[in-house]
Amino acid sequence: MARTARWSHTERVLLTCNQVVHDYELPATEGKRGDPRWPVFVRRHGFDIEHPVQW
Repeated sequence: MARTARWSHTERVLLTCNQVVHDYELPATEGKRGDPRWPVFVRRHGFDIEHPVQW
């Protein structure tokens, strides 16, 4: 399989929760139920603790 130069450079960016959810309306997928960071994220941003999500 031949490689292309499409992914020869990537740049990480940081988006706020409001940008992800409201400004860009990025789709969420089901998060990992065992992630120990989830409860803190829920308290900080007001998500449902029983339904973890990730972007």
